[in-house]
Amino acid sequence: MECITLRIQQKDINIAVQVAGQHHARPMVLLHGFPSNRHLWRHCIPPLAEDYRIYAPDLPGYGDSDKPRGVRYDATFYVHFLEALRRALNLDRFILVAHDVGGMAALAYAVHHPATLSHLVVMDTTAYADWPRLLQIMVKKARTRWGAFWFTRRHVFRRVSQQYLVHRAEVFSSPRAERYRQPWVRDTAGRRAFRQALLPEPEEWAVPPEAIRRLSVPTLVLWAAEDRIIPLTIGRRLSEDIPGARLALIPDCGHFLQEEKPTAVTDHIRAFIEDDRATAPRDQAGHSSAHRMNAETIDGGQRR
Repeated sequence: MECITLRIQQKDINIAVQVAGQHHARPMVLLHGFPSNRHLWRHCIPPLAEDYRIYAPDLPGYGDSDKPRGVRYDATFYVHFLEALRRALNLDRFILVAHDVGGMAALAYAVHHPATLSHLVVMDTTAYADWPRLLQIMVKKARTRWGAFWFTRRHVFRRVSQQYLVHRAEVFSSPRAERYRQPWVRDTAGRRAFRQALLPEPEEWAVPPEAIRRLSVPTLVLWAAEDRIIPLTIGRRLSEDIPGARLALIPDCGHFLQEEKPTAVTDHIRAFIEDDRATAPRDQAGHSSAHRMNAETIDGGQRR
């Protein structure tokens, strides 16, 4: 694996991108969410890179990427960012796999640029303006000056992450927590970006329901069964609204499913993409004939 710095034409932003896999392999872009960075995918990248060309960027405002002032980090911004990233990487069509805030951006991007995607995998995210109450409370508290200072303190960041981001607290050790916390506290730009990332309201992330119901990209909705931040009810709702989407659940797992069950995550992604039904001919309404029925699976692939 290597990390490259890519300059994109959206406000001349420098983006840190983890790259792995053969140049000729099918391209796959992995998007993280808040409050993480590309490090979230570290266990998933090696097995996926065996068959795909992986690009895992730090989103603008996160990790080692630029954190420009005066930017509204909402769905519109990230749709433009993803299209600029696609052009900078010279990708025609690609697989988009996204988590949390990255998933919100991915859903908005899929609605606006469906022809650029061969497959879409969204994980523990939402496309709706009616965010779960716990998520609303946490965002409102963390985006205040005092809340941001409190949340990014070493012991608080780890403790809150252990309580809400994972199902098993022992998974989220202090060194792991520091990988996510450090970019927020190492300089003034990081501290500013922490609050900036939380400023957009739910309505600025929401995708119109009618647009979701017209989405024509083969989609897997992959969910942690024990997610406290964005519960499974949202995953079920997404899988019902997206035409032909499949819902797959990973049990005994919290919001950061890449931390707790990376093998299950990669297995589900591989199985979905490699399944011939995902590329079956689409009917005139834009639906794959093999995807007209939702399929809900539990880790291991058994129907429920």
